[in-house]
Amino acid sequence: MRTLRKAVCMGLAVCLLVSAFTGCGKKEAKAPNAKTGSMEDVAEYLKAGGVIESTENPVNINETEGYVIDNTGGDLAVAVLADKACDYNGVWLFWWDLENQTETYAVYDSMKANAGVMVYMGGAAILETKAHKGAFAIAFAEGFEKEEKALELFNAMTEE
Repeated sequence: MRTLRKAVCMGLAVCLLVSAFTGCGKKEAKAPNAKTGSMEDVAEYLKAGGVIESTENPVNINETEGYVIDNTGGDLAVAVLADKACDYNGVWLFWWDLENQTETYAVYDSMKANAGVMVYMGGAAILETKAHKGAFAIAFAEGFEKEEKALELFNAMTEE
């Protein structure tokens, strides 16, 4: 009987320790809503998922050369593609204000109609995305190593 009590006590102690350690583990970040989430929400979610190193000081794609394919021979090296367009060290996120449809809504609309390709001014400049969902699109710098994981996280966002 004494041995049985010791075994039961040991079993309970082990269960208690296991539950304590599993409760303290790293929890996955909840996927933001792709229709209502902010750029910051999605960037933090991707950071928690390990595909963005830092969300501080992203490059503003709307103001920086080298992101769009310029079909004009140099006149459109920069194009305002989205209400917010940020490069987080190889992860390019785009966000459109779908409620207040600014002048960038035409780019959003063309992207949805052109299999993810953003078309600016009738094709004067273009940028191919890898996925779009809700108010967001995602693209990557050439050779970005965590693209598959980033797409998995991006596609896990809800659209409620």
